Amino acid sequence: MRADLPLRKQALGPYITQAVGIDPSPNRVHEYNMWASTRSSTSKMTAVVGNLLDPADPSPTTFEGEEFNGFDLAIMGLGFHHFENPVFAATRVAARLKKGGVLLILDFLVDERSGPPADGHRHDHGLGQSHGHGNGGGTVAKTRKRRGFDEEQIKLVFESADVGMDFGFEVIAKGAVFKTSKHSMAKDVFMARGTRA
Repeated sequence: MRADLPLRKQALGPYITQAVGIDPSPNRVHEYNMWASTRSSTSKMTAVVGNLLDPADPSPTTFEGEEFNGFDLAIMGLGFHHFENPVFAATRVAARLKKGGVLLILDFLVDERSGPPADGHRHDHGLGQSHGHGNGGGTVAKTRKRRGFDEEQIKLVFESADVGMDFGFEVIAKGAVFKTSKHSMAKDVFMARGTRA
């Protein structure tokens, strides 16, 4: 739940009454809130500094209020592959949805050319659940950051986070070019959705 994509709000603006962003970066939150304050909109847009996904804080008191619960829609976009434990991240966000609420994830389709994990011997789903060779099979294990997901992997994430109902998956862009100050890359982008039962 990052506050870094005003584009999400622009696309959904006519259909929503409130948008809440949560980001650990005070600078991103400030930028989003400045952007939101310049929009003439009847919907309320705000971002707050925080980390809903910190495993060391199972019940963040900052987010106990009703304004951080009961959402119709939660969007996690183009950064989901950075989480060490995607199931944990999806579960934390999905818990903020009302019954019948939808989790939507946009991210990169796995690049089959990226090769195996660096240690070369792990047999895991890359979802924070491992069954490796003598590595405490079946326990939650720290895994390398992903380069993306395939449909089966992301479906498992949704099911594990209790938002697998009405699961849908679609590749929405092929070869989309992403540029940073250091490099550019072409990636296929998917959109996946699921409903909280």
